[in-house]
Amino acid sequence: MASALLEVENLSTWLAANEGMVRAVDGLSFSIERGETFALLGESGSGKSMTALSITRLLPDAGRIMSGAVRLEGEELLALPEAAMRRVRGRRIGMIFQEPGSSLNPVMTVGAQVAEVLERHTALRGDEVSARVIEAAHYIPIDRLGTTDDCGFSPFSDDTSTTRGTAFAKVEARVRGTALASRSIGVE
Repeated sequence: MASALLEVENLSTWLAANEGMVRAVDGLSFSIERGETFALLGESGSGKSMTALSITRLLPDAGRIMSGAVRLEGEELLALPEAAMRRVRGRRIGMIFQEPGSSLNPVMTVGAQVAEVLERHTALRGDEVSARVIEAAHYIPIDRLGTTDDCGFSPFSDDTSTTRGTAFAKVEARVRGTALASRSIGVE
């Protein structure tokens, strides 16, 4: 039997605070099968974003994974050296942050930003990159912006849905499968 796409088992992440250690994630377990959409719901401050940061090992300096396992297609992510984890983050799993604009360059076009991640994290070049950029652009609500032929517009040229869509397109273009979003991103 094939393993789940993503398995989280008994994950506990703590944060150092002035008051002592805060249990941001405490004994969380779930699994996600390939093709499945999964939503982790909870109140503000309940650990949803910290769970995604733990899975991708992008914790703040005060954060520490205390116990648990995180497996992506059967590979234990918590045991990987940082260099190997950077390759996983670049090629196999992506994160769309709560404020997606913080991951975008305001002076680069949408097309240039999507192409940049493809050229860095995949073997695609030239026309293959251009085709993938156009394919990924369908996540961006561009009906008010015109054509996607060159994606030559700014991710900040419309509204927050364009910014969110651009962040999602950057992840989807290179990863094609596992995207973690710290909030609903409204992509169809």
